[in-house]
Amino acid sequence: MMDLLETAVLQGRVWFAYTRLNAPEEVERTRAMEALRAAGSASLPCLRLALKAGPVWRKRFAAAIVLHWLGDPQGMETLVNALQWELPTTPLMRHELEAALIRIGSPDAVTALLELWRTLPDWGDTQMTMESICRVWGALRDPRALDGLIARAQRVPNLFEQYVPRFGEMAVLKLKPMLRDRNPAHRLLAARTLRHITGLTSFTALVPLLRDPDPSVRAALPDALAGAGGAAAAIRAVTEALQEGYSTREAVEMILQSAAPPYESLLNLVGRWDPHRRGPSGDTGEAVLAALPALARAPLPNGQIVPTLCALLERRPGVAVGVATTRILGERGQCGEACDTQARSTLIPLLADANGQVRAASAEALVRLGEPLGRRVEQLLAESRPQGSLLEKLHAVLRGGADAGQMASEAMQQVSQWMSRFSKETLERFSPTATGGAGGEAVPDARVPDLLRLLLGNALEALHPARLPEETEEVLSLCVTTIRALGRIGPPGALGARRELIRALHTVKHSMVYAGATSGTFRKSDMREVGGVARAEAAEVLVQLYGPGSFALFLEALYALPMEARATAMEALGRLGDLRALPHLQPIARDPAQPLAPTANEAIARIHRLHPEVMSLLRASSATDARPDVLLRPAAGKGEEHAPDQLLRPSTTQTPPLIEPKTRPATE
Repeated sequence: MMDLLETAVLQGRVWFAYTRLNAPEEVERTRAMEALRAAGSASLPCLRLALKAGPVWRKRFAAAIVLHWLGDPQGMETLVNALQWELPTTPLMRHELEAALIRIGSPDAVTALLELWRTLPDWGDTQMTMESICRVWGALRDPRALDGLIARAQRVPNLFEQYVPRFGEMAVLKLKPMLRDRNPAHRLLAARTLRHITGLTSFTALVPLLRDPDPSVRAALPDALAGAGGAAAAIRAVTEALQEGYSTREAVEMILQSAAPPYESLLNLVGRWDPHRRGPSGDTGEAVLAALPALARAPLPNGQIVPTLCALLERRPGVAVGVATTRILGERGQCGEACDTQARSTLIPLLADANGQVRAASAEALVRLGEPLGRRVEQLLAESRPQGSLLEKLHAVLRGGADAGQMASEAMQQVSQWMSRFSKETLERFSPTATGGAGGEAVPDARVPDLLRLLLGNALEALHPARLPEETEEVLSLCVTTIRALGRIGPPGALGARRELIRALHTVKHSMVYAGATSGTFRKSDMREVGGVARAEAAEVLVQLYGPGSFALFLEALYALPMEARATAMEALGRLGDLRALPHLQPIARDPAQPLAPTANEAIARIHRLHPEVMSLLRASSATDARPDVLLRPAAGKGEEHAPDQLLRPSTTQTPPLIEPKTRPATE
């Protein structure tokens, strides 16, 4: 009787505890779980019933904890399955589920989660599950969890950096091998993680990475060292590494935050960095770019800073560093020493750089140094730049569209109508002095034509590798601008650019042109030749500079292999109007299969229009009523030199030699 009574009382207690598993007060739930645990096997039926509570997560997870305490594997299985399968679709259960696993504690919960961690795939909706596992591990701080995190560090870098620091000093020992890993990404992740662990151990472990061969790893070290050991200690360590030849932008920015920045160390960095160095180097261009503004206000004499900056510019450091260095030379200004002359001599060649930012910065710096040459060149280029409709047509040719082909033809025609004339006003504007020379006339600055020649060569050099429409448009516009500027300068100064003008005459540039809007997934594209405007401009200036003497240049281009260059040569020969071109144009015009036949016919027609006497002779020789004054016939007793086929010949006494077609294009 007593046994039945005790059993009934026990079952009553079990049932009462079961009903309190979902109590809102944690203390009451804890008492209920302890009561069920004390009841032992008598509570198993109620606990297994609680596992079927469905969305009542608090009751289910409390029952699972008690089952695990009683040695029933179904308890841990319930929690792991909920973590793996239910949590991604029911995120509201996260807090109760994680609390249950933490209540079970280490080592059991950590062991079960390690097994689940290894089986989770890298794809699919597993992020929430992984985050919950990391939170449980971070709360339990079992060192075994670090092994699981390190094994999967690159797959969950954000979780790794967020939860590994919660293990404190024990994480530093696990991360040290990672700092020596061959993979730079592993070293970088370890450094970023150690910044969250304050202490001498983590700071000492990070210092060697200041000399890491990978700049991306070194870039994370200043911030990591400051987090681990403080700003003052980090600045000292970073400065020592920079002086040894290991620098990054982040390191320089940290050094500049100190009360007394080491300007000489920064100047040494600028002096030793070589962008074209083939071997490994611990310095980066970003570090030099960060150090340069500090040198503009550094309390060092110009005689110490200017030679280093000039040497850097002579190494051709690129647009960003070049512009920054040029501006600093201007900001430092004149000091009345020999370094002023060195600065001007270094900056003047940059006026011929194909990049507009470099030219503008150099011109501004030269003005500050008392040299107005840069302003003169920039003014000449601005006046020679394509404007209005020609600029719009050039833009349409390079950006595409339905009427791009028509725009290209109109642009060529507009170029052929543009002819700049060298005037006294132009001469005075681009002279070093307003007056001078004999009779008080202005003396032209001999440096301007040479700079334009160099600029045209650099622009043509930059045209070939240009790929984007915007880049091609900018460089091609610069080519046209420079050619026009040479036309404005005129002879004799522009005659020195003969080689570059001929190169422009032979230039062929193909560019990808897109139809329709500037953005879109299925835009139509076409590879189109866009260099015709530059070739036509070069032809006009060559006619202006050499007159009839340019005939041989166009005749040579006529036999160049690229069809586009031959078309430009034909148009130029028609523009020149030299009768000697007819024997070279007529075979092309008569060939119906020749794609250049229409262009040749137009050139021939233009030559005929410029020589009406030739048309009169041709009409008279074919008329039914012969006119003795113009009739083509052999003169009696005069010999073969007066034969009909010799009457229409060039006025020159020498017959021009025929130029045989070349085997390769005459482009440079």
